[in-house]
Amino acid sequence: MSLEYFFRLLEGRPIPDVQANLANLPTDDQKAALVGEGTPSTTNKYATRTYVDGLVDGLDWQGSVQHSIDYVKAGTPIGIAAAENEKCLDTTGFKIHTFTGGAWNAGVALTDKLRFIFKDDGTDVSGDSGTFIHDNKIREYRNGAISEITPTKAAAVNVEDENTPNGNDYVFNGTDWVLKGGTVPHNSLASIQGGTTGEYYHLTSDERGAVNSATTPSAANPVMTNLDRDKVASPIKFRYSGGFPISQTDVEVYEAAGSFQRILMPSAGSIVKATLQSTADRTAGTLTAEPTLNGTKAVNDALDMVLDAGTTNNDRAEVAPGTTNLTFAAGDQLGSKMTSDGSWAPVTSDIEITYWVVFNT
Repeated sequence: MSLEYFFRLLEGRPIPDVQANLANLPTDDQKAALVGEGTPSTTNKYATRTYVDGLVDGLDWQGSVQHSIDYVKAGTPIGIAAAENEKCLDTTGFKIHTFTGGAWNAGVALTDKLRFIFKDDGTDVSGDSGTFIHDNKIREYRNGAISEITPTKAAAVNVEDENTPNGNDYVFNGTDWVLKGGTVPHNSLASIQGGTTGEYYHLTSDERGAVNSATTPSAANPVMTNLDRDKVASPIKFRYSGGFPISQTDVEVYEAAGSFQRILMPSAGSIVKATLQSTADRTAGTLTAEPTLNGTKAVNDALDMVLDAGTTNNDRAEVAPGTTNLTFAAGDQLGSKMTSDGSWAPVTSDIEITYWVVFNT
């Protein structure tokens, strides 16, 4: 030990090497930056990764918070209901109370530098012991008092006690705190229509409904699922060959192959379309064709077809699936009956009737 060193110790003067080391210790601002609580400034040359990432994302990162609070009030929350595990900040008792098992617990005392955000989760209510209104502020408990920071748009925080599949970084969008992953408007995303390997096309609302079997294929919705395929109309034909005579009433017509007057339905459904065609133009009188179920004409006349002066050689009709009195059950039989008046002509024409049906499943 040198005499100079010895006398410096006795006199309490700084030791040169120690003095140099003390000069290299970080300031309070620099320590705050190193633990993610500060930002670079003239007195703080350190930049954290969080700060740099925030610049890239266009976000204003704040120090992390330990909790997301659902309610804030001056006093213990009493006499109000809340959702399970929701938290209430008591600004008088400096505690955080949690709603568990149908009641608020005794609360946990705040520790120094504890931070929290008060974001709206859609379930805030009013109770008989105070009003609970979300304000989205960042709060911090320090030295026995709670300070408030009003966030600006693009402020960002990490909520330490949350661990959701979408992360726990929140951004203030000017109105509410939202998960960082949802801060970019959906329609602003690049390549949202996809089209190449590894990309995905978007579905319209109708198309998504079809995939979920909520809708049926249409001009606006070209998507068809296995559940939809039975809803595509299937034709069933009936034919009267050799000419239909005059003055006939409710003559039951055979199906196209000429074997059965009625066709058995395999499952429940409804008749949705009908057509009537004649191989020769009508020259006089009227001929009518009507659908039948189990041999009885359908009470609903919406699918009745007529050949007359206005429809000389064909007619057609259409209704929506499930139209009253045009529905059938599994095992019902679909048929057709024709009627002609005393002046119907020509009596030599062939008549073909087609009904289109859709099945419910």
